[in-house]
Amino acid sequence: MNSTLRTWKQFVVISVAAFLVTGCIGQPLEGEEKERWISIASPIAENILKSINNNDYQGFTADFSQEMMNSFPPQEFANLREMLESKIGKYISKTPAKVTEEGEYIVVYFDAQYEKEEAVTVKVVFEKGDETYKVQGLWFDSPKLRE
Repeated sequence: MNSTLRTWKQFVVISVAAFLVTGCIGQPLEGEEKERWISIASPIAENILKSINNNDYQGFTADFSQEMMNSFPPQEFANLREMLESKIGKYISKTPAKVTEEGEYIVVYFDAQYEKEEAVTVKVVFEKGDETYKVQGLWFDSPKLRE
């Protein structure tokens, strides 16, 4: 395994651990507030996921905060794309699952279906009060991704 892929795999493992920890402490949002965040996050998540399928780095990062842009230079995008396609295939569809408030962040969870796995959780994070709705965090989790 090359060192870049190994580093990426370590990042995914850390992200999955962070996902599991933060996923347990968020305050669920309901009603109009939940629906508002779903309507904001759904097209952004769809663009991110389709951009990965299409190998479109510009589309992938279009809604990222500067910090996220710094975290995902083109080579990291290529590594993410390679890892996702090799383990779970291409993205097919998503359904909003829940919305939580976690400290200064709003987290929108999607249940996504991929070619090789039907139960992939995609977590898109936004900062409260940022009316530009830039993505502050992005995580993928599934049994195959944890292998």
